Amino acid sequence: MVQGTRGPEQSALEVKFQNDGLFLYVIRRQAKQVRDGLSNTMMLGEVALADTWESSNTWSYALVHADCLRTTANPLNTRPGAGATVQRQNGAFGSQHPEGAVFCFADGHVRFITNEVELAIYRSLSTIAGAEIEFGR
Repeated sequence: MVQGTRGPEQSALEVKFQNDGLFLYVIRRQAKQVRDGLSNTMMLGEVALADTWESSNTWSYALVHADCLRTTANPLNTRPGAGATVQRQNGAFGSQHPEGAVFCFADGHVRFITNEVELAIYRSLSTIAGAEIEFGR
């Protein structure tokens, strides 16, 4: 689940409760809060190597930078354990697909996003108010 842009370089409080994405820890967001549109807001994304500590993806609890709550602080497909980390976990989205990963947006459409996506665009797609222009389909 996409929490937004705040990641390992911010405090756990900022990441879990004050992030700018659709999902926060124990705080419910409503569709009307998504100011840049449901079709421009990522909701879910793939996780690579989910069976390792560095990329744990357990759905029964939510560690910061691991498990079901992820951020776009690190670029897409940053290897588990690389980039900005906390206890070797970076909260990055990634996949085993060559050159990108699959994301589900808040309106329900699914899209493959390539590793070459500009970091600013990638991050704005993970927010509920990123003011991004329509991301090409």
